[in-house]
Amino acid sequence: MAEGEYGGYFYKTYESSGTFTVPKGVKLVDALIIAGGAGGGGAGGVSRGAGGGGAGGRKLLTDIAVTPNDNITVTRGGGGAGGGSGGGSPGANGGNSAFGANVATGGGGGGACIEASAIGKNGGSGGGAGNSGNVQSGGSRVAGQGNDGGDMLATGGSGGAGGGGAGSAGVTNTGQVYGRAGGPASNVICSFTIDILFLL
Repeated sequence: MAEGEYGGYFYKTYESSGTFTVPKGVKLVDALIIAGGAGGGGAGGVSRGAGGGGAGGRKLLTDIAVTPNDNITVTRGGGGAGGGSGGGSPGANGGNSAFGANVATGGGGGGACIEASAIGKNGGSGGGAGNSGNVQSGGSRVAGQGNDGGDMLATGGSGGAGGGGAGSAGVTNTGQVYGRAGGPASNVICSFTIDILFLL
C-alpha cells in the first residue's frame, strides 16, 4: 500500500486486499476502483485465433459518506487465467475489486476456438469472440464500467476478436488472418489498484 499527499488531499493506493481505517475528522472520501483483467481464450492445436480478454471494470466514486474510525474492507481483484493450450477453453474472468459495498467487475474472458466456447464472456469490459469458423459475439460490458468485446463477423480468416478496453470496445474481426486489437485504456491509474482520496 502506498500513501501520501497531493494537492491538499491525502491518498492511499491498495495493490493488495486490506482494510481502510477512516481517519479522525474524515466524513467523505473518493475512491477509484479497478478490477482485474481477464485471460485470453485458448488457441493451441488449431489454426484459428482466440479472443482477447476484457479489461477490468472501473468505478470512480466521489463523496462517499464515512464515519471516523470505521474499518472498510478493500478487495483487490486478480487477473484471470488464460484458456490453456488445447484450444477448447475460454479465458477466465478477472476478479472483482471492491471498496466496501462498491464493486468494480472483473473483465470477461476471451472466447476459445471451438464452437461450444467461442463467445466472449461478459464482464467489466467484455471478452473478444474466438474464431470457431462461424459468426460469434463478443462479451457484453457492465454499464458505466467498460466496453464490449469485439465480435467475429466472418467465417474466413484465422484471427480472433479483441477484448474490450477501458477506453473503447474491442476491434471486431471481419475475416482477418491476424488477431484484432483490444480497446485502449482510458486515462486512469493502472489495473489492480484502488485509490482512496480524503481531505483532512
